[in-house]
Amino acid sequence: MAPRFAILLGAFPGHAMVETMGQPSPTACQAALKDASGDSQKMQRMIFATGTSLPWDAGKYRACMDTPGTHYVLASFKAGLLGGTPTPAELGLCVPDACGSVDAADLLGSPSIQMLIPTLRLATISNITGACPQTDLTKPGAGFGVAVGITGSLVLLVIFSTFWRSCESTPSCSTRLGSAATLETTPNSPPRSSAAASGAQSLLDNPVASAARPRQTPLVIRAFSLIGSEGTMTKLVEEAPYKPTDCLNGVRVISMVWIILGHSFLMPTAIAGFQNMQDVVDTSMNHDTAEGGAFMMFLLSANMGVDSFFFLSGFLLSLITLKELRARAGKINVAWAVALRYLRLTPSLVLAMLVYWQIWPHLAYGPFAKRFQDSIYNRCTSWWWSELSYTMNFTPFDSDKVCMGWTWYLGDDMIFFVIGMIAVPMYYRKRALGLIFIACITAASLGICTWLVVNYHLSTYIFDDHYKEYSYYAYSKPYTRAPAYLIGVGAAWYKDVLDQRGITRETRPNGRAARIGAWVLALLAVGLLVFIGGIVVTDFGSNKNSWGTATSAIYIAFSRPLWALCLAVITLLCCLGYLPAIDAFLSSKVWTPLARLTYGAYLLHPLVIKLAAGTAVQYYTFSVQDMLYHWMGNVVMAFGGSAVLWALIERPVMTFSSAMLKKKPQSAKPSTSMQSVASPLSPMTPAESRTAAAA
Repeated sequence: MAPRFAILLGAFPGHAMVETMGQPSPTACQAALKDASGDSQKMQRMIFATGTSLPWDAGKYRACMDTPGTHYVLASFKAGLLGGTPTPAELGLCVPDACGSVDAADLLGSPSIQMLIPTLRLATISNITGACPQTDLTKPGAGFGVAVGITGSLVLLVIFSTFWRSCESTPSCSTRLGSAATLETTPNSPPRSSAAASGAQSLLDNPVASAARPRQTPLVIRAFSLIGSEGTMTKLVEEAPYKPTDCLNGVRVISMVWIILGHSFLMPTAIAGFQNMQDVVDTSMNHDTAEGGAFMMFLLSANMGVDSFFFLSGFLLSLITLKELRARAGKINVAWAVALRYLRLTPSLVLAMLVYWQIWPHLAYGPFAKRFQDSIYNRCTSWWWSELSYTMNFTPFDSDKVCMGWTWYLGDDMIFFVIGMIAVPMYYRKRALGLIFIACITAASLGICTWLVVNYHLSTYIFDDHYKEYSYYAYSKPYTRAPAYLIGVGAAWYKDVLDQRGITRETRPNGRAARIGAWVLALLAVGLLVFIGGIVVTDFGSNKNSWGTATSAIYIAFSRPLWALCLAVITLLCCLGYLPAIDAFLSSKVWTPLARLTYGAYLLHPLVIKLAAGTAVQYYTFSVQDMLYHWMGNVVMAFGGSAVLWALIERPVMTFSSAMLKKKPQSAKPSTSMQSVASPLSPMTPAESRTAAAA
């Protein structure tokens, strides 16, 4: 068999069809391949592990790694078949360890490789690059150590705090803890004098007297413990009294799960991708593709879930702030409210970014590990600070360069929060002025969005450069996404008007005409939601890019506010009790803990999706079933990771901030109806709202 392998993997003189290549002198890689031809067993394993099917075949990475003295090289290039338009392609090559990523051009241009992969003989090859996971990956540095240290310290703190709280329930263990504990005031008690503190110490010295007065657990223990009245898991599963706005819990979770579906398709394409994209995108080679089907429309319309969150954020902010303005005689401190919101959002964001930037790249394994690392380092090393300043939609302006690109929502929502905190007091003092204010901003946003679409010829089609241009100029920019948020603000004002007129769930019109009218409105709203999500099919598949500029401008500018308006109709009808079946489903207590985890799931689900792609050993295969499997797995892992984030930082920060706010003398205990109203993706808690109003 040796002569056969000598023919297959002999000298590598170069190949005339590889653009810009001359006749290079023999390299170490070429010499190693020539020498390896005498080892038939090794050559068999190398050939077996090499990808041979164009355009996408990563070969057998693990088989190559198991072959002594070999390297794996992922060669990326453009191939024009029979003189046709060059299209991207990649092949995984198993070669001697003298070869590396710099030898990709030689490898693809050699006659012997083209004997192994005959299709290469029919193609003009250009733009050749290579990646070798064994030699090209960045090694862990100081940042990795810091990230592991911080994360590990938080894990140990949670374990220690949970043990402490568990120990308190055991008399013998509690006695040992008590000897080192200090007596603290309860959250609502006034500060003690030094004499009182001295007396408290004497109580600790007297077990009998100490038993008469319960000891207060240190705040840090209460905040990080999984159990106890303030424990993170206790608060996660804690049931709250029913409120009319509980229907938003179901909307929140469903929207998050839908967004994960969309990202489960889009995010892997930049790392591993799909080996059968010819079955996805309509081309002259295949018209029986997925892009014009109902499932693809459902998948791609998941971006509307973001507008659901914008609506929810505006609605809840407006609803809470109006109630607090009335309770505080119109006083509110916008700067203090923004500061509290920053402190509430940022710790979880920082921990997620630290893990993503410094730990995640070193978990990569397989053909796409280098690409996975580069996708993180190339963005985060330069632009990590824009995440912390919430300026990621302007610096960098190109959304493709943002460290955690999916966090553009937080940048927009922070700006909208400030606008909302200005608009709501304005409305409270003079309704017409508030309405004019949000109407002007909405009109300006619609006008800017329309101008961008017309000027840059943007469209909804995602499988060509339209998607890049739309993402660059318009998709994530706050000046194109404000209307959905402001409709939420306005919907809360309308609900407030109804409340002020005494029209509530108990007092609403309950005649047959009212009930029929409510259901007609609901059906129209649902129908319009389906229409908005499905109409884009007429610009995909065999009809791709058939929309003119005017049609694209109308859809891109007005579909999102219309989506929010439909949600407003359904929300108000549920709050008034006109849709009992829908309200019962969306308000189910099953949603409550999941709704609390949506912020963490939002931050972490791309980490799950990207790591899966970064550790894949072969390209994905697109099919409805495969997408559903990936989707369900990503949802479970994202919410599971969110539960960890909740315990490590998100809920402890809420406990600390609540304790801090309770120390302010102006702060009063909230009413029961104001608890747990805030959205986890727009989390100004009721306590923060009250303190902002009081400051």
